[in-house]
Amino acid sequence: MQSRVADALFDPNPRQSEHLVKATIADALASFDPSATLTVTTYFNHTYAPDMVMSWGKIERPVFLRFTDNVPELGHDIDLLDELDPLVFGLSTPPEEEVVKNRLDERSRAANIFLTTPSAVEELTSRPAAAATDRMLRNSLAHGGRGALVGREDADQLAETLHTGLGSAAEGQVDGTRLALATIDRYFGRGQASKLNRVVQAVWEGGGSRLDQFPGDADLASDVGVLSLVYLLQFMDTDDPSFWRGVGRGLSVDQLVELARDNATGGDNFQHLVNANLDVLRARACLILDMRMMDDPDGLRWGVDLPVSDMAPALTLRGPAFQAFVTSSKEGLTGRLGKPGPGMPVETYLASIVHMS
Repeated sequence: MQSRVADALFDPNPRQSEHLVKATIADALASFDPSATLTVTTYFNHTYAPDMVMSWGKIERPVFLRFTDNVPELGHDIDLLDELDPLVFGLSTPPEEEVVKNRLDERSRAANIFLTTPSAVEELTSRPAAAATDRMLRNSLAHGGRGALVGREDADQLAETLHTGLGSAAEGQVDGTRLALATIDRYFGRGQASKLNRVVQAVWEGGGSRLDQFPGDADLASDVGVLSLVYLLQFMDTDDPSFWRGVGRGLSVDQLVELARDNATGGDNFQHLVNANLDVLRARACLILDMRMMDDPDGLRWGVDLPVSDMAPALTLRGPAFQAFVTSSKEGLTGRLGKPGPGMPVETYLASIVHMS
């Protein structure tokens, strides 16, 4: 990627050069966080207008492209940027000693700016030994990263710290967990840091460790479990049953419905979460429908039905020739039952069972 940006900058046609630079970096950011929508503007290296904008629904983050061959000037530019929580993308990777000498990390964090380079982005996007937390890290940096992350080694170290930190939290190890929390506080703005802290806390509690021994500021909010699970379902890359069993021990049908409302039930992680915690999920009613006339799915797959009518939502299990609806109360199935057919008195039914036996 670094060479592609350099080649684009040396194109003799200024307009073509600008187009190629933006296209190269837009492709890199799209791979860095595929969940973002990227809009390229008509500006280039502008003082206050962004070169492109990353957005996630109503949430936006402006992206400024900056030349990095003059590091003191880059530092001055960082000081002058408006407080828009921007992402500053350097067009080359400056020497580490220049970054330290000009205090780019401290100045970026003070201005709530995330400064990165082609080298760091490429390292995090294509690490040879990818970790389960890599995609979560990239999304978090795109959303709310701050400070300077310019070199490959620093980027790799950040990825490893988050990965091993979650492993430490699952095992109740204080030192590794504390290091991960300190790293999160350094590299992320307040909102994103709070979200990642809740994830670490959920893994800590899921591993069976006591909350009063958590080496950070514990969030005691009642919805911490759902908020953390949404992020884990969306961005954690693991099918390890022990991990999903750990973070889902307090799972309920109502929580699964809340996950569906947050659009977090469509991927394989939702299947891992439910399958790992079937022994703790409590339900009071189940309706099974004959689906032999419908196309049969491959295997069994969990889902959540959020009807638009007055019917209550339900956890669903679709399998060959059937679909089951599971609710936390009998009343939750009201509206899903068809008109009752001909029945028989209970005494007659019991008598028939005795006769058959």
